[in-house]
Amino acid sequence: MSKVDEKVVEELRIKHGEVVHLRDPETGSEIVARKPPRAAYKRFRSMAFDPKKQADAAEALMVDCVVHPSRDEWNALLEQYPALAETFAPEVLKLAGASQSVDAKKY
Repeated sequence: MSKVDEKVVEELRIKHGEVVHLRDPETGSEIVARKPPRAAYKRFRSMAFDPKKQADAAEALMVDCVVHPSRDEWNALLEQYPALAETFAPEVLKLAGASQSVDAKKY
């Protein structure tokens, strides 16, 4: 897959708001994903906690959030590298506000 031009990333940021440009160095795969809308995040959470749907949760989230390449190209990438959804999903979840650490002060 060809490198995503920074001009394309900027155009997508203007169109979709906050986006993240992700590249998997092992496969060379690159995508641009938008911040998950609330409905997409809720759908992901529902699937992630349903044992029958867990395996599809990350892929469903990414289908909702990938804005480059096209959906057909994204699906072709998943055919070639089925684990890419799980590889990229953590960074997309960070856009949604997911964090591994929180500062808390107990009173």
